[in-house]
Amino acid sequence: MCSIPPHKNEWGNDPEPTDRSLSANIERIRIIRNEWYAHAPEFSLTDSDFEQKWKFMSQIVKELEGYFGNATKYQDSLTELKTKHMDPDATQKSLNAMLTVEELQTDVTNLKEDVEEIKKAIKEPSIGLIPSTEGTVI
Repeated sequence: MCSIPPHKNEWGNDPEPTDRSLSANIERIRIIRNEWYAHAPEFSLTDSDFEQKWKFMSQIVKELEGYFGNATKYQDSLTELKTKHMDPDATQKSLNAMLTVEELQTDVTNLKEDVEEIKKAIKEPSIGLIPSTEGTVI
């Protein structure tokens, strides 16, 4: 079925805690997925339980990256995931804030360009400019 050899207790069974093989870590992820998500009708954790399980999952990811040679790509993603908001209202507020910042950055860039144009216009000689009757230069 797959070219990865099974861990000591075979596929579909809990691996030994001391078995740090690729297949044992894949099995751990399957078990975590089933216990924490797929087969859990309801799931909540205390902060300390969450931290303990997070460290366990982080260690698995770190070991898997060692097998695959991906530097810290997945560890970095996991770290980023830990700090993400799950609340839709908070997510929308963050998105709106980012859009506002982008708009402000665009406005600042446009203002800087306008200021540069004004500076150039001030430095250029005014030969050939004829004052109008209303006091403005045409």
